[in-house]
Order: sequence, then C-alpha cells, then structure tokens
Amino acid sequence: MKYSPGLDACAEIEGCPADESLEAVQRHAANIRERKRMLSINSAFEELRCHVPTFPYEKRLSKIDTLRLAIAYIALLREILLSGSDPKSYVDECMKNGCKNQSNAIWNTSA
Repeated sequence: MKYSPGLDACAEIEGCPADESLEAVQRHAANIRERKRMLSINSAFEELRCHVPTFPYEKRLSKIDTLRLAIAYIALLREILLSGSDPKSYVDECMKNGCKNQSNAIWNTSA
C-alpha cells in the first residue's frame, strides 16, 4: 500500500472518518470518473438526436433507436449521393414508385 499523507493526517483530525481506506478513496474517484464518462456519452446521444430526422410528436428516442435511425439515415444519404440525382427528387420518386432494392435497403426501417 502506498503512503498517503492525506489519509494519515485525516485519522488525527476529530470527526474525520478513520475507517476510510485507500480503497474507498479510489472507489470514490472511480465513481466520479464513471459519472463523467456517462455524462459525456449522454451528451453525445443528445447531440446525435438533434441531427437525425424525427417527427416532432415522437417521444424521445432511446439510445439504441437513435443509433439505428442514425445508421439508416446515413445509408439513405449515401444512396442519394450515389444516385447522382437531386435529394428531393430521389425521395419523392421512392415515395411514389418505390425505390430499387427498397426492401433490402439498410435505410428502410419499416422492412
């Protein structure tokens, strides 16, 4: 066990928990790091939710639904770029006549 002057000094102060071990301090520090990590992840998901298209009345997407929708949206954007056509025309055509390979399309979340 490493020497920690803070812990020894703490044992001499009245009201300081003498049973607080180095392991407890390390666990507390790990909990703080984990809390910061989760806040960072949740913040990233909130940012991603702002960039995937949803209907305004839909409930907040779960993390897995957000990831699935982002994958589908990126796949659709890729198809539009590869088609070489105007994005609005491409989507309109898909809505009217169905797209080639629509049932196999990664972006088709209703399949």
